[in-house]
Amino acid sequence: MFAMMAEGEIYLRVCEQSAEYRVAHKTPLLKMQKNGRLVALKYYHIDEELWRDSKMLFHLSALSLQSARHEKHRQRQSGRLKNLPNISFHMELQLINSGITDELMLRKIGAKEAWLRLRKINKALTVNILYSLQGAIEGVHAATLPTQQRQELENWATEQMRESEGYSG
Repeated sequence: MFAMMAEGEIYLRVCEQSAEYRVAHKTPLLKMQKNGRLVALKYYHIDEELWRDSKMLFHLSALSLQSARHEKHRQRQSGRLKNLPNISFHMELQLINSGITDELMLRKIGAKEAWLRLRKINKALTVNILYSLQGAIEGVHAATLPTQQRQELENWATEQMRESEGYSG
């Protein structure tokens, strides 16, 4: 993400190339509550002066976008599961415990096989994890999967749960 909106204000992602501007203009960072504490994020406020200077705003926005794309590319090249959409550190550990150690392996076996492996460890796993795995493989948030695809995954997961419980219909 190269920009964020919070409480009606827009913030650009901090990058090395924008440091000089930030030092000269003392733009405040976006702050959010996290675990009861105020945390400064790596996004700086677009103030009125910057809004009036459309060339500078465009330039800084382009730098932020370029930096965000570079960071995303770098993360994807790492092969770490947690760098995929929908995959938290906890989910990454569960995947590793089930024998899925990196992004390449997850893509190779697919969301359904990964979900089955995870269910061997945790029978309480829901279809939402299957959506998350499919979204991770496709590089999108689970909520953006098409309705038809979500329905197909749900039907498949329901069938798998019935079979694993010995339920025949």
